[in-house]
Parts: sequence; C-alpha cells; structure tokens
Amino acid sequence: MIYLICGTPRTGKSTLAKKIVKEKGIAFVSTEVVLHMVSDTLPELHLTEPYIEIPKKFFPYLCNLIKHVHNSLEDYVIEGDIFTPVQVTELKKSYSIKVCFLGFSKITIKDIQEHVGQNDWLGDLSEIDLHNLPQWIMEKSLTIEDECKKQNLAYFDMSDGLYEDNIEKVYEYLFQR
Repeated sequence: MIYLICGTPRTGKSTLAKKIVKEKGIAFVSTEVVLHMVSDTLPELHLTEPYIEIPKKFFPYLCNLIKHVHNSLEDYVIEGDIFTPVQVTELKKSYSIKVCFLGFSKITIKDIQEHVGQNDWLGDLSEIDLHNLPQWIMEKSLTIEDECKKQNLAYFDMSDGLYEDNIEKVYEYLFQR
C-alpha cells in the first residue's frame, strides 16, 4: 500500500510520516526533497516557480515515483503539499493508495511556530509573508477541503482539538482495517 499524506504546509504531514516510520517501520519520502533534488539538478525546468504551478509541473515526477515505489516496495509513505485531490484521484485508478489531506480552518502564527519541526523555513519569510501565512494556509485548506469532498477523499481539519490527538486520529484512519 502506498500512503499519501497531503495538505497545506505546517499541518503535521512530516510528523505523521515519522510516527508511521517509528510504529510501522514503513519508509517515507517527502515530495519536497524530490522536488528540490530535481529542481537543483535541472534549474532550467523552473519547477518551483510560480508556486501555484508546482503541482502541475511536479505531477509527472510524482507519477514516476509512485510507479517505481509500487513496483519495488510493499508499503511506502509519500508526504507533501504539492499534489492535489484531483491528481490523487487519478493516481488511485492505477495504484493501491490510501490518502489523507490535512489542513487548518483556523491557525495563528503562534500555532505555526509551536510545531515547526526540523524544516524551519519560517525564518526565510519576510515579515509581510509571515504575517500573511496563517490566512494563506486557511484559504488553501478550505480549497483542499472542498476538492476532497468532490473527489470523496479524506480531509482532516487539524484545528479541531489538540495537535497530537489529531495526528493520532489521522494515523488511526490510515491503518484501520
């Protein structure tokens, strides 16, 4: 089974993937790692610009990653914020995939800073971008939630209750029998 953990930045995708590694022994990769590996190797592809086009540009790479993982490993986790519910629905036609999308209906800068993790890119943002980040995350989450409803995919609002409890709830969803 391929487990896709998708959603907006700062929702706990990597935290959840690391929990899966620890408790299930299933390897994972972040699509951010693959995106930047390809982008740094072939900058002429302009994969990371503009941000809104990344899912469309990256989708062929995601498809190949899933194809090769599917052919070589029994279980694998892929997490990231650069694929859409429509793309996941397309992938599910060819592969055994269990998917969840994570988002926030409400979040503050303080909330974001409390769960930074290893990849702390917040310091790279301008004051204006940092100030606007919570609103952007909430708007993007709403769009993803709407798309998930249309595609009949699982969406979890990480604003509902405690962060750690939400991570556990998503974990249980992914591994329910």
